[in-house]
Amino acid sequence: MEFVSTKADLFTNIQTIDSYLAKKSGDDFNFALDLIRNGKVFVSISKKERYSFYPSRFMGYKNNTRTLHKQNSKKNGLNTNKEIRKILDKNLFMDKLESEYIKYCNSLGISPKNNKRSFWILN
Repeated sequence: MEFVSTKADLFTNIQTIDSYLAKKSGDDFNFALDLIRNGKVFVSISKKERYSFYPSRFMGYKNNTRTLHKQNSKKNGLNTNKEIRKILDKNLFMDKLESEYIKYCNSLGISPKNNKRSFWILN
């Protein structure tokens, strides 16, 4: 699969994940929840005074979907992080973003894994 190369590519993947979450049930919805629950590195975006979080392992592939992601036997977060870093510079750990991530998970009814997380901010 081709890696993302622009902010527009990232926004396309954000729309995909958001569409899965909007379904409120089913395979796409559960797939999105699993990505968010298990993630370690996220692209984050502030929407109407709250943050949403999108795992880099999914976000780093251009025009990604649940089907393509599951079929991609070579997916690797280290590779996607490298490509996202070219677009968004450096990722960071911030207590504020960690607490916003926990709030986001709570709003989705999931408990995040006990991972050390880092974040990019996409504005």
